[in-house]
Amino acid sequence: MQIAYRLWLALARRPCRVTRYLSGCGKNCIPLHLDTLLFLPDIRLIVRAISNPSAISDHLDRALYRSSRLSFLLISACLFSNLAHSASAEWPAEPQGENLAQGLSVYNAGFEASGIAYHDELGFLIVGDDGDVANVSEAGVVEKYKFLGGDFEGIALKNGTADFAYIANETLSAIVEISLPNLSVTGRSWPLQLAKNGGLGFEGITFVPQSEAPVTWGQAIYDGFFIAASQADTELRIFNIDTRVGSVSPVAPSASIETNSLDLSGLHFSATTRRLYALHDSANTLTKINLSGETLAVYATPASGAEEGVVLVEPPSTEDTYIVLADDAGPIAIRYDHFQSTDTDESSESTVSAAVLWLMLRASQPPMD
Repeated sequence: MQIAYRLWLALARRPCRVTRYLSGCGKNCIPLHLDTLLFLPDIRLIVRAISNPSAISDHLDRALYRSSRLSFLLISACLFSNLAHSASAEWPAEPQGENLAQGLSVYNAGFEASGIAYHDELGFLIVGDDGDVANVSEAGVVEKYKFLGGDFEGIALKNGTADFAYIANETLSAIVEISLPNLSVTGRSWPLQLAKNGGLGFEGITFVPQSEAPVTWGQAIYDGFFIAASQADTELRIFNIDTRVGSVSPVAPSASIETNSLDLSGLHFSATTRRLYALHDSANTLTKINLSGETLAVYATPASGAEEGVVLVEPPSTEDTYIVLADDAGPIAIRYDHFQSTDTDESSESTVSAAVLWLMLRASQPPMD
């Protein structure tokens, strides 16, 4: 027992403590702390050393060599993972775009585009945080404008040919339904249990059809699930709502998706790729995640404005896919062509993971004599 204690003490006193603070890998980087990581030796070698005291030195060196290699590779694996998930990837579309919303200044000189959705027949639906809602064609022509009043921060459709749209009202922390194409309020709304902190609250909304939803979300009451984002919360909240009937009582979330970042400002779900896109206003980033909450990519947006709305327009040809970002610094909705929605970033991450796994397996082999 005394020999075992001395051996453990020797290991603990060896220069095998590593403390690292990894940062500076981008404004959206999650710092990685590796505090007091002790190099754990192979237990079998310790047992052999205890059973054969004359060979303690040899076995101890083997144990420290092997554990040092393994610990180094564990640190490398954490570093690779941190960089893969945190560093901003290259913007996957044209860097310059066209403003589709500038015509809205005719209707409201102070129009602030805070949410956007796309309708296959009508074109774009854009809301402003003064309570405006407008229908704008793909060519940027304002087809219809209405002032409804309210703090509108996002808008969502159940599908591309829907008869209704759903607006995120931040002041009320509620989803408000409007009819299309006349842009009138139906009288149905649903207050939500969402985080709020001062002026930070309900900021983004999107819809996931039942056919695309994870089984862990359960059965939808009607059509599918709404996802709501609050600037005061790192988690996206899932709401199972019957839109045939309004609600007076606040609706509780039925599930959530962790994003590990505050200041969520806009959401879009792509039914084509089953990917969720989340805007982060202060960081000026667009995060692509799956519905399980795994971050697939983080893109730095081309402009450093106040992006609060996002929508992908996905024609049959993927080469024609484009993205539009709404910016509430004015009547701004910038179209960026040739958006690459395929998960090319996932394959590179898998390659890194495979390489790290191979190195760790190599580290488990005994050193050469």
